[in-house]
Amino acid sequence: MSMDYGPVLSKVKDLITMETESEVDGEVWREYVTEPERYRVRSRKSDPEVSELSDYELSILEQIDEAFGKWDRFYLSKWTHRLPEWTDPHKSSLPIDPEVILRHTGKSSEEIASIADDAEQSAFMRQILVAP
Repeated sequence: MSMDYGPVLSKVKDLITMETESEVDGEVWREYVTEPERYRVRSRKSDPEVSELSDYELSILEQIDEAFGKWDRFYLSKWTHRLPEWTDPHKSSLPIDPEVILRHTGKSSEEIASIADDAEQSAFMRQILVAP
């Protein structure tokens, strides 16, 4: 989502503000993350379990932390306003189309279609596996 201070993963925002529809997600989140104080959260655990993450996912998180972890939040916010997918929502929020992000990272139309198919299949499988 494009929000006033930059792009935000909507599910993470919902977890921070405790507006999630899934109580299970909320319980797991609260086990690892503190209640928000002025939209700031912290890890409850100094060494959280990461067994659910692949080596690739851990590598990406480490790269993000290395690149941006020490930045001031307001500097980071201004920096994200230069991202091509961010649109000023004027005190609201606007969805960001994943295709826009993929195009700006140089993906071809064929690659974007393949990624969309994979995402659709993953969503379908999650729906089947979570269904009562």
